[in-house]
Amino acid sequence: KEGANELHSEVNELNQKWKDFLKSAENLKEQQEKINNKLGAFRTDLENIIKWLKEMDVKVKDQPMRSNVETKETQLKTLISLQKIIEGKGKEIGDVAKKASEVDGDSELSVQVSQMMHKYEKVKKNIRDVINKYNSFVKEHRGFNEQYTGFIDWIQAVTDDLSGFGEIVGDLKILQERRNNIEELEELRTNESIKYDTIIEQGEKLYSHTSPDGKDFIRQQLQELRKKWDHLTEEIQNNATKIDICLQQFSDFTTSQEQLTKWLKDIEKHMQQHTELKPSLQEKKAQL
Repeated sequence: KEGANELHSEVNELNQKWKDFLKSAENLKEQQEKINNKLGAFRTDLENIIKWLKEMDVKVKDQPMRSNVETKETQLKTLISLQKIIEGKGKEIGDVAKKASEVDGDSELSVQVSQMMHKYEKVKKNIRDVINKYNSFVKEHRGFNEQYTGFIDWIQAVTDDLSGFGEIVGDLKILQERRNNIEELEELRTNESIKYDTIIEQGEKLYSHTSPDGKDFIRQQLQELRKKWDHLTEEIQNNATKIDICLQQFSDFTTSQEQLTKWLKDIEKHMQQHTELKPSLQEKKAQL
């Protein structure tokens, strides 16, 4: 009977140990499942961010050329909005990097986290660089438009003034004043030639960051500017020549008039000498 009791006690002890073992195994299984679930969720988050970074990288780099300053300004605003989205992702990426230390991952996972952080910093730098570049594009194009419009208006104003200076009148003093005015316009045009060359260079510089249809429009603008500039140069020269011819004609007329007056005075003097009364017959005969 004592042997049976002892055996029964040992069976109960083994049975309890087995139950304890099963319970420990179950707890271990639950813990492992939690770890696996946590690791799985972490991998999913990591993969999603890596995919998002690739998409952002493509968006940042894919910047087609625009045709005019308005579309370039719109593109700049789009890039600034994209930068805010990228910067706003920082907390989520930081949280994922922090979780990497909380999960029992392998070395490959650590490398992926490191690459993720490096890629994120690179994307942030790229978007800053692109924004700075597009900001320069907008300023260059806007500056050209303002300079171009102002210079075209200046050419038109000078042309309008020139049309008045080129009118022919019969007043020598007015002609001389107009010749002086034309000379002043020519000097002004010469001084503005540097600005003209600068605007041409500004326009040609826009080609590198402007779409094909935008380049064609800029070429038309520069062609129109050259045409107006050449026309102004020709008009100044033509009007100067026209006034010079009139002044020369005045000079020739004045010279001829002076010569005629002198000739008439000489004739009058000669006639007076031959019509004076002489006191002697001999002098009268000498008159004949």
